Amino acid sequence: MMPLKKVFFSSLALMLVVTILASIVTLTVIESNFKHNTSQSIKAVRNITHQAIVSWSQENELHIQLLAQTPEVKKLAEELLAIDRTSGNLISAPAQQSLKQFLSPVLEKHELRGYFIIDANHISIASSRISNIGSTNLIDNQSEFMKRLWQGKTVTTLPQPSDVALQDNNGVFIKNYPTMFVGTPIINAQGKIIAIFTLRIDPTKNLRKILQRGRIGDSGESYLINRQGYLLSESRFDHELIKKGLITSNNRSTFNIQAIEPKEVNASTPLTFMAEQVNQGKSGSNADGYFDYRGKKVIGSWLWDEKFQFGLATEVDYDEAYLPFSKTKQSFAIFTACAMLVFATFAWIFARIYNKMQTNKEQVKTLFDNAGDPILIVDFNSGNILSANKLSTSFFKYSDKTLVGSHVSILCNEDSHQKVLSSFATIRRCGGSLFETTYKNKFGNVIFVEVNAKLVKFNNSDVVLAIIRDISARKAAQQKLQELVSTDMLTKLGNRSSFDKQLSLMLANQEKQKKVVILMLIGIDEFRIVNDTLGHATGDIILKTIAKRIKNAIPDNAYLYRFGGDEFTVISAIPEKNEKPNLCKIIQQTMKTPITVNSNKIHLTMSIGIAFSNGKNINSSTLLQSADRALNSAKEHGRNCCQIFTEHMRYQDEQQFTILAELRNALTNNEFYLCFQPVVSVKDHQLVGAEALIRWQNPKLGFVSPETFISIAERSGAIIDIGNWVLEEVCKTYCEWQTNGFRIPSISINLSPVQLLNSDIEKVLLATLAKYRMTPDCIALEITEGVLLSEREELHQLLMELKQMGFRLYLDDFGTGYSSLSYLNKYPFDYLKMDKSFITDMEDNVKHRNLAKTVIAMANSLELAVIAEGVENQWQVDFLTKNNCQRIQGYFFGKPVKKSDFLSQWATEKII
Repeated sequence: MMPLKKVFFSSLALMLVVTILASIVTLTVIESNFKHNTSQSIKAVRNITHQAIVSWSQENELHIQLLAQTPEVKKLAEELLAIDRTSGNLISAPAQQSLKQFLSPVLEKHELRGYFIIDANHISIASSRISNIGSTNLIDNQSEFMKRLWQGKTVTTLPQPSDVALQDNNGVFIKNYPTMFVGTPIINAQGKIIAIFTLRIDPTKNLRKILQRGRIGDSGESYLINRQGYLLSESRFDHELIKKGLITSNNRSTFNIQAIEPKEVNASTPLTFMAEQVNQGKSGSNADGYFDYRGKKVIGSWLWDEKFQFGLATEVDYDEAYLPFSKTKQSFAIFTACAMLVFATFAWIFARIYNKMQTNKEQVKTLFDNAGDPILIVDFNSGNILSANKLSTSFFKYSDKTLVGSHVSILCNEDSHQKVLSSFATIRRCGGSLFETTYKNKFGNVIFVEVNAKLVKFNNSDVVLAIIRDISARKAAQQKLQELVSTDMLTKLGNRSSFDKQLSLMLANQEKQKKVVILMLIGIDEFRIVNDTLGHATGDIILKTIAKRIKNAIPDNAYLYRFGGDEFTVISAIPEKNEKPNLCKIIQQTMKTPITVNSNKIHLTMSIGIAFSNGKNINSSTLLQSADRALNSAKEHGRNCCQIFTEHMRYQDEQQFTILAELRNALTNNEFYLCFQPVVSVKDHQLVGAEALIRWQNPKLGFVSPETFISIAERSGAIIDIGNWVLEEVCKTYCEWQTNGFRIPSISINLSPVQLLNSDIEKVLLATLAKYRMTPDCIALEITEGVLLSEREELHQLLMELKQMGFRLYLDDFGTGYSSLSYLNKYPFDYLKMDKSFITDMEDNVKHRNLAKTVIAMANSLELAVIAEGVENQWQVDFLTKNNCQRIQGYFFGKPVKKSDFLSQWATEKII
C-alpha cells in the first residue's frame, strides 16, 4: 500500500494538474465565447446604426424625389431656364418667388436648411438664399456628386463644411458649419433632365442622434469616416485629440473633419487598421484589439457603404470591453493558487467565476435591449422567436414571455404573412433582405414597418436577425404628399395630373370594354368679369359651388376634374357616340339657379366643348386638343352652348395655321400688292379720291382674300408691319402719280384697331410723309366702327391729335356694328362711309331706302359728308344724288385695280 502521505501528495498533485488544466481549458472557452458574443453585439449595434443612417438618407431622397416630380417645381424650373439667366433676371423673376412660396412650408416642416436648382452650366438658377442665385456654390466642387445627378440618380453627400456661415441649434451663425446635400434631377414631360434639384440638410440633428444611439459603454462611440480616412462626425475625445495635437481648439466644430494619423502607434502606417480596411472599401470587425485614431487599443466593427461612400465604425476601448474577462482571469489565478487550501475556496472561486460570466451576459444583453429599434431573433427553420429586445415588447404590446417562443406569424396580418414567408426564401438565397410590410400588435392595430433581416449564426443555429423600424409616419407623409400632388386644393376635385392619368387609363381600356370615351371641357362664360367686379375670394366661392353642383348632378360613371382657372373636365365611357349627349344638358341645368354670394345673385352660363374617342388608338393629348377646339367654337357661337368637335374644325385650324405661317414671310417675299378704287363726286361724277386696298397672292395658297387674312394678321400682330407697308406704298404711289402729272386730292387707307391701339401710329405717319415730302391732307385715314366700342380715352385723344395734324378721318363701315350717335358727336370725323349692305337691295327694299335716307340726313345735320359704298347701277346713283349724298364709291364707276391701270383710266379725267 502506498504511503498515505504519498497518496495524499499524489492525489494533491493530480488534483492540482487537473485543476490547472481545467482552468486553462475553461478560461480559453470563456475567452472565445466572450469575444464571439462581444463581436456579435458590436456588429448588431453597427448594423442598427447603419440602417438608421441609410433609412434617414432614403427618407431625404424620397422627399426630394417627390418634390422634384411635382408639376409646380417642374413648371417653375422651366420658366427660370427659359429666361436670360443673369443674376438680376433670376432674382427678379416671378417664378423665383413662387418657388420659394411653394417650398418654404416643406423646408420648415422637415427642418431642411435650404434648396438649390442648378442648370447644366452649374449655375444656381434658384435658391433659398438670394446671394447664391446666378452663381456657383459648394455643390459645384463635387464633380462626382454632380456627375451622378446628371446621370439621373438621387444622391446624398457626406457631411462637409458649409461654404457660408450657418445657424446652429441655438441660432448662432458658425463659419464652416457642417452641412449635407441631397440631390435629384428635374425631368420634364419629354423625359429629359433639365436641371438639378438639391436640398441642404443639417447633419447635427438627426445624424448626431443616430450616432449617439450607437455608443457602447463609457468609452464607446460610433462615427463616420470617408475613403481618405477623415472623420466626418464629432469625436467624443476632442480633449485627447487637442492634447495629442491632431486638432486645435480653434478648429473644433460640431462635426470634426481631420485625418486619422496616430503616428505614435505606427509611424509607417498613416492610417489605423480599421481606417485602412474602410479605405479599401472593406467591412469587418476585430475583437482582438487594434489602435484607433487616438492611439488607444479598441475593439470594434466597421463597414463601408458603397452607395453613400462612407465608412461607419462602432468601437469601445479594449480595457472597458475586456474588463469582465480580465477580472475573470484574476479570479482563475486566485482559484488555482488556493485550490490546495480548501475545497470551499474552490467552490467560492467557481461561484465567483459564474457570477462574472453572468455579468458579461448582462452587459451583452444591455447592448441588445438598448438598441434604437425593435430587434427579433427568429429561428430560421421553425420560425419561432428566440429572443426580443425590450423595445420589441413595447412596440408589439406583448409581454416578453408571450413573444419569446411564439411563431413569428403572431405579428403578421393576412396581407403580410405571405410576404414574411417569401422573405425567408430570399434570406436563404441572398443572406439578407430589406423589405416593407405591415405587422399588427397585440390589439390588432396595423403598423407599417421596414424590416432589415439578415441570416446569422446564434448559438450554432441559423437564425434571422430582424431589425424593425416603424415607418407609419413616412407612409402617412407619402399619402399626404400624393394627395397634394393629385388634388385641386380649392375644389377638392382631382387636378390636371389626376385627369391625365384617368383619361389615359380609360382610353387604354375602351376597346376591351367596347365603349367610347367622351371628354367634355367646360368653361364658365365671362368668369373674368366676376373676378374683376366682385373679387377673387368671391370667384373662389363660385368655383367651389359650381364644382359641387356638377359633381352631384353627373352619374357615377362620369369623372369630374378641375382643369385650371375657370375650366372643368368631365370624362365618361358610353356605349356609343351620341350627337347630343344627355350629359351636356345635365351639366348646363346646374346653372339654371343663380349662385348667391354675400347677397349677390350671380347668373352664369357654361360653354362646353365635346370630343369623342374614335377607338383607333387616339391619345389623350389629341382628344383634349379636340375638346378644346370645340370649346372655342362654342364660345365663338355666342357661349352658353355645347359644340361637338368635327374634322371641319380641325381643317379650319390647319388652314389658319397655314395662312399664319405663310403670312410671316409675305412681306419679305413681296407677295402683297395694292389696288385702288375711285371715289367720285355725286354732283358731277368727277374723281375726288381713291381708296387703297391690299391684296395677297401667295405661291402656295394662291389668292387669299383680305376678309380671310386680315383678321389673322390682327390676332398675330403682323398687321402693324403690313399697315406700315401699305402706308409706304400709298405715299410712294401718290408721289409717282404726281411726277407723271396726275394729281389726286387724297388716297384713303384703312387703319386696323391694332395699329391704333398698339403702335406709335402718329410717329409712323409723320415720318413716312416727311420721307416723301407729303402733307397730311394727302392721306385720309379710314377707321372701322368696331374699334370705337372700347371707348378708351387715349383713343379719343389720338384721333384729336391726328385731326389737328391735318389728316382727314373717315368712319368706315358705318351701320354694320353697334352704331351709336355718340361716336359721331364725340370723335372728329370728316366723312361717314355708309356700308354697301344699305345700298345693295334698297331699290327693292323700302326699309333699306329709308335707312339710307336717315343716315344721310343725320350725317348732314352733324356737318358730316357721306360716302356711299357698293354703288353698282344708275338707279342707286340717282337715289343718292336726290338725297344729298356727297360721294360715291362702287363698281358703277370702277372696280379696284392696280396703280398702273388706275393711272391709265383716270389720268385724263378732270379733277376737282
